[in-house]
Amino acid sequence: MTTPPRLLPLLQFSRYRTTAWRLIPIMKRLLLLCLVLVTLPILYTNLPVGIDWRDTYQPAALAVLHGQSPYVVEIYYAAPWAAWAMVPFAVLPYQLGRLITFLVGLGAFGYIAWRLGAKPLVMVLFLCSAAVVGCLNNGNIEWMPLLGIVLPPQIGLIFLAVKPQVGVGLGVYWLITIWNEKGWHEVTRVFAPVSVLLVISIALYGFWFLRFRQTLAWSVDNTSTGFYGAAVGAIFLIRAIRSKDERMALASGPLLSPYALQFTWSALLIYLLDKPLELLVVVIILWIPVILRVLDISY
Repeated sequence: MTTPPRLLPLLQFSRYRTTAWRLIPIMKRLLLLCLVLVTLPILYTNLPVGIDWRDTYQPAALAVLHGQSPYVVEIYYAAPWAAWAMVPFAVLPYQLGRLITFLVGLGAFGYIAWRLGAKPLVMVLFLCSAAVVGCLNNGNIEWMPLLGIVLPPQIGLIFLAVKPQVGVGLGVYWLITIWNEKGWHEVTRVFAPVSVLLVISIALYGFWFLRFRQTLAWSVDNTSTGFYGAAVGAIFLIRAIRSKDERMALASGPLLSPYALQFTWSALLIYLLDKPLELLVVVIILWIPVILRVLDISY
């Protein structure tokens, strides 16, 4: 059966439209690639120095590379395996290593939000928060313990332990929940990897985690909410265990900790990813002290 001549233009238009729709994903990828190629040189030349990367994490990584303790860097307080992981970036020329750690951190924050179901606008709001921007701007690694929530507990605990002020709540949650549901055999299995790593690190560097007490002297940068915040954190943790809410357990970490940087509150933002209005309010609140500091206004 032949197609009537008057319908041929319509069929041809339909084919062209179908082909165009198929090209859209390719065009999006090409546009994204062009954007990346334009952005990377700009980032490379204009990224802030990243004082935490320069003064803490790069020196600690280079120290372990040369067979020393990362704690020869006086202001390094994270778990030693964080320094081990940073060695490949630390040996690069400074600005290149800085750029890669920035991109890895940005990608990690975005991946966490995506894995937890954040919608595009919510993800943008999260990535533009003072906690995330500050972490990336300073070259810090708050993204590393946060990755623990999107990993199996056996691996996630290793990441959570990098910064206890971020991961303590979720770690306790997993301990109690697994004990209640599957018993001590499963607790032993799940906590074995981080326990072995902890024993090895103590053999190499001594009781390094006791140095965490020294952070309490950093009163200028400490944004901990103190006793009352710890009480709220305990309530968060209890409710998280009862409702089996891992995000709420993670959010309890900064509240429970006697020491918290502004970046540490990104754990609370993770809890709010499915609560856009509350997330917006907290993001605004976290930006206020930053703006006041820039304007040199005491608060």
